[in-house]
Amino acid sequence: MLCCYEPENESYSDLEESIIKVIGLKMETGIDSTDIVKIKRLGKPSAGKVRPILVKLASYKSKLLILNNGKKLADTKFGITQDRSPEVRETRKKLIPFLKKARETENKAVIRGRKLFVNWKSIYAGGAKFGARNKL
Repeated sequence: MLCCYEPENESYSDLEESIIKVIGLKMETGIDSTDIVKIKRLGKPSAGKVRPILVKLASYKSKLLILNNGKKLADTKFGITQDRSPEVRETRKKLIPFLKKARETENKAVIRGRKLFVNWKSIYAGGAKFGARNKL
């Protein structure tokens, strides 16, 4: 499943049309309505707040195609991210200060799933703490 962020649309058909326009045409993926299993807007409506849209796709290949072409939305008001469990989101949030610290010392650092990789070596996973040899 993917999470998309975009302005409010009222009906399901408007929502589906908007998603296909962005994912299929703007991102040049060729995705159409046959590739989409389910579209659902998350959260309760509130004034001035954009609710995310959860899109369930028919195949993993379609999902990867969309995620790999996400950079094509850089100049738009749309964003696409992979849907993650609350536990993974919380773990990733805790890893961000370590990621920033590693990048300040000119290391290549990325977060993949629940792990922080610095110079392509996993040095921090989930609730584990840095060891003496893994200090940044």
